[in-house]
Amino acid sequence: MRRYWRLKALLEYFLMADRTWGYIRLVSVLLVIALFIMSGQLIFSRGSSTIGVSLFSGQGLRFFVIPVAALFGALLVGGYYVQDIYELRSFGQAFRYLIATLFAVGYPRFTISGGERKIEEGETNLLNAIGGPGYVQILPGNVILLERLTSPSNVCAAGSHFISRLETIKEIVSLDDQHGFIEAVSATTKDGIEIVIRNVHFRYRLRTGRRLGNYAERTPVEPYPFSMQAVRNMAYNRAVDKNGLEPWHTVVRSVVNGVITSYINQNQIDHLTAPDRDDIDPRLELSKKLRSRGVRERLRNVGAELLWFDIGHFDIVDEKVAEQRLDTWQAKWIGNANVIRAYGEAKREAYQELGRAEAQAEMLMSIIHVFDDVGLSEDSAKNLQNIVLVRTAQILEATSKRSQNPTEQS
Repeated sequence: MRRYWRLKALLEYFLMADRTWGYIRLVSVLLVIALFIMSGQLIFSRGSSTIGVSLFSGQGLRFFVIPVAALFGALLVGGYYVQDIYELRSFGQAFRYLIATLFAVGYPRFTISGGERKIEEGETNLLNAIGGPGYVQILPGNVILLERLTSPSNVCAAGSHFISRLETIKEIVSLDDQHGFIEAVSATTKDGIEIVIRNVHFRYRLRTGRRLGNYAERTPVEPYPFSMQAVRNMAYNRAVDKNGLEPWHTVVRSVVNGVITSYINQNQIDHLTAPDRDDIDPRLELSKKLRSRGVRERLRNVGAELLWFDIGHFDIVDEKVAEQRLDTWQAKWIGNANVIRAYGEAKREAYQELGRAEAQAEMLMSIIHVFDDVGLSEDSAKNLQNIVLVRTAQILEATSKRSQNPTEQS
C-alpha cells in the first residue's frame, strides 16, 4: 500500500510540480526522443553496428522529425488553448507560459513596491495576467495574499518568493500608515436640522495583531509588523457593489463616516454646536465613539486599526437656522439685561423709601427734643404751638424736595 501511495505522489510531482521537476520533465522528453530515434534505427537499419554512427546522420535525423513534430504540435495546441482561456493578446505570450510551466524555463518575474505591482505601462506580465509559476520580489513594507482556486494558500512578506502554478496574487497590501480624508459628512440631527462636518482627516493601517499578549509595535528589528489574519480579513470581508469589489480604503472611510453620521442623528443641534454646559464637548464625545470597542471590532473585521483622526468643523446648511439661533441668543441676553435693570430699579426705590423713613424719624425725634426743652408753663404754650408749626412745615418742605430729586435724576 505504501508503494502505491509513493508511486502516486511521485507521478503527481512529475506532472504538476515546478522548478526542479520541470527540468526533470525536459530531460525526460529529450530521453524519449533519443529512445525513439534508437528504436527506429534498430527496427529499420540492417546491422546494429551502424546505429551509433548513423544516430546523428541523415538516416537518424529522419526518425527525429516524428517525435519533435508531435511535441511541437502538442505545444501549439496547448498554447492556443492558454491564449483563449486567459484572453492573451498574442500567441507568443501563451507559448512562453506553457514552456515555463512544463520545463521551468523563463519563469516570469515582477517586483512589488508601495502596495503596487511595478510593471511597465503596456507590458503584459504573465505572472500578473495568469498567475504562477513565477517569482515575485516583495520590497519591505508590503505583503501579499496568495490563493488557489478554492482557498487562500499563503501570506508572503518582504523577500523573493516563488508562486507555484494555480496560485494567483489575490491582494497586495502596503504596511505604511494610510491617510484618509472625508470632505463632508452630511446628516440630520435629532431635532431635524441638517448639519455638515467638513474636512475630516484620519490615519489607519493594517492591523498589527498581538505579540506575546501585547499589540505589536514598530521596532528597528521589525519595522512593519502585521497580522496574517488581518490580511485575510482585508481581502475577504469586503462588500461587492456594481463596480466590483469595494476598495479597502473605501471600506475604512465608510466605517468612520457611519460613526459620525450616527452621532449626529442621536443629538440635537444645540448639543453639537452650542452646548449649554462647560463639561460637554461634542468633539471629545465623538472621539470616544471612534475609539469605542464596537468601532474597533468593525475595523478589525476588515483588517484595519485607527491611529489618529481630526473631526474638522461643524457647519449648518440652512442659513435661516443660524439667523433664528442668533435671534434666540439675543432675546436671552436682552431678557437677562432687563432682569438686572429691574432689580436695580427696585433696589433704588427701596433705598429711597428707606431714606424717607429715616428722614421722617429724624424730624419726629427733633420735635420730641423740642418738647423736652420747652417747659409746660402758660407762657410757653404759645411758643410750643409756633415751634410745632415751624417743624411741621420744615418736614413737609424736606419731604417734597426729596421726592422731586429722584424724578429729575431719572
